Amino acid sequence: MDRFVRASQAASRCSRGFTTVARAGLEKALDLPCVPHGASFKVIRHETDGHGFGSLLFEATDPLRPGRRLRAETVVIPRHARPWEKASAQVASQNAVDDTRGTAACVSSQAGCALDCAFCDSGTVKPASNLPAWTIVAQVAAARHFLNPAVSRVVFMGMGEPLMNYSEVSRAITELSEDQALGRPWAITVSTVGVEQRILALARDHPKVALALSLHAPNQTLRLRLLPSASARWSLDMIMEAVREHERIVGRVPMIAYTLLPGVNDSEAAANELACLLMEKRPAGSPRPFVNLVPYNQTLAGTQAGFQTPTNKQLRDFRTLLRGRGLRATIRWSTAEGRALTAACGQLAASEGQTSHSHVSPAKPAAAELEPALLTHRLFRARSCKDVFDLVQENLQMLNAIHVSAAFVTLARAQRGRSAGSQSQWLRREARFELLLSRAHMLLPDEVGAQACANIIWSLGKLGYRPGSEFLYSLFNASEQQIQDFWPRNLANSIWACAKLQSRPESDGFLHRLVERLAVEANSLTPQELSNSLWAMAKLSLASELDFQTVDILVEVSQEQLPCWKPQDLSNGLWALAVMQFPVNGGFLKTWAECSHAGLPGFKLDELAMSLRSLSQLYLSSKIMLLPAAAKRLTTDAAGLRPERLADAV
Repeated sequence: MDRFVRASQAASRCSRGFTTVARAGLEKALDLPCVPHGASFKVIRHETDGHGFGSLLFEATDPLRPGRRLRAETVVIPRHARPWEKASAQVASQNAVDDTRGTAACVSSQAGCALDCAFCDSGTVKPASNLPAWTIVAQVAAARHFLNPAVSRVVFMGMGEPLMNYSEVSRAITELSEDQALGRPWAITVSTVGVEQRILALARDHPKVALALSLHAPNQTLRLRLLPSASARWSLDMIMEAVREHERIVGRVPMIAYTLLPGVNDSEAAANELACLLMEKRPAGSPRPFVNLVPYNQTLAGTQAGFQTPTNKQLRDFRTLLRGRGLRATIRWSTAEGRALTAACGQLAASEGQTSHSHVSPAKPAAAELEPALLTHRLFRARSCKDVFDLVQENLQMLNAIHVSAAFVTLARAQRGRSAGSQSQWLRREARFELLLSRAHMLLPDEVGAQACANIIWSLGKLGYRPGSEFLYSLFNASEQQIQDFWPRNLANSIWACAKLQSRPESDGFLHRLVERLAVEANSLTPQELSNSLWAMAKLSLASELDFQTVDILVEVSQEQLPCWKPQDLSNGLWALAVMQFPVNGGFLKTWAECSHAGLPGFKLDELAMSLRSLSQLYLSSKIMLLPAAAKRLTTDAAGLRPERLADAV
């Protein structure tokens, strides 16, 4: 323990200094058994404020991901004695390891972040890479050695969304729980924006781990503005249902994190909505919901969005509003301690030289002077295709793989509502889109990572734009080389895009490896991703080539999730099975028919007609309630059917 204290004191004395530690030296000092053979973990920078608060930047390499450097940050947040505790010498001298609310290590779960919260700089670090479990464990050891030896709590609130890296985070929790200081209940907290299915998995797998929900908005509309990608994927209603179920399983009220943004989410109306949202469906006598107000810390992303840091009075006023509506509410004052080190909530961006944001000006710099992270943010936040193309043209020579990926994704999202044909024709007339394609082609052989490849493939499918064969060859070849690093949703999105483009790589190696990986990751796919994968395999005629093995796995997983499928997914999934002439078992078809009957009002007429035709091809028994109900609706609204779908219905 003495050497840990000396290390912490030395770090305090060189506060604001930068220290690089080689892996061999770190292992010798900490004896890290968690670092596997062939891996490395080095601390590039560590800083403290002399009062227990500190941050460190680390870089890790993993033998399972050769050539990939994983860089992220870890923060240590001390617990200072309360005023009433200082009067007691016994409490003041108490060892923090024995304090259930002691010093916390705020660890990262991803190098970067896959999401794009409007006030957080971690989302500008793209592409995000999942951190292996051993790097999460190593962060705690490094934090104790370099920053504060009294770490007795771990919070997954650093860079990344923990529940999008659930398998590795789960392994890390299991290993950390073996630590004497971290083995007690609620010593570990996992924060999430609301990955619905993983919230329930966390409750089942780790019932003594606390949950924190990053809510930040009292309604879905505002949440779409503040957390666009997360809110689009997981609706607020779905998230709150999962959170209530988590509370029921583990028996503990989750913490609701709410970043206060003056003029955005701090009104009395917002307090009313928040109280109604959190009190809804709570059984009588249950504990009151707990809200932790987080002061917004100035970030590059937030500055560009026009957000302001709240005053202490604004924080206290909103806390009073919440308490007056029956909620427990506190303020996370500790986050202000990290501002001097640019290590407060929302400010982690894995940069080697930290600079305080206290003097960041909201003025827009000249395009030629844009920092890479700021250019990434602007590309993701561009409001129109013209804005994207302007940024591409002005910064063409400095565009890296992350910028190119951001440009493609933003273009694809901006085209919602247009038909694929009109999109493709418009893009072929746009000379600046050719500039973007050329830049991407130049970077593809060596510099474009797995997430960027997946984003480009998905964007091309969304845009309905099929580039030349040379570009596609380079794109698919680069993707095949990095297929192991594709996230489950990347796999589903990529095969869907190939089907939309009616594009098969010349060697088919990429598609076959894609399908193999889909079989491995099937349990991690959402209902829409399962349906889209089946639909794409049917479109690309892949099932017969793979002897139905992958289809069988996808169908087995789908059967468990069918009650969560939307009408479009039900229709597309059944159509795919019919086209592939897959021998579906009776249990699957019965469940499908029951779910379709329950959701019948949500079916479009074309989807319903296509589903009936698929049923006839699969020889489903007529003794189900869906058929007469579907026939009645089609008879009533037959005039709204397209001719080919009318034929299906007949």
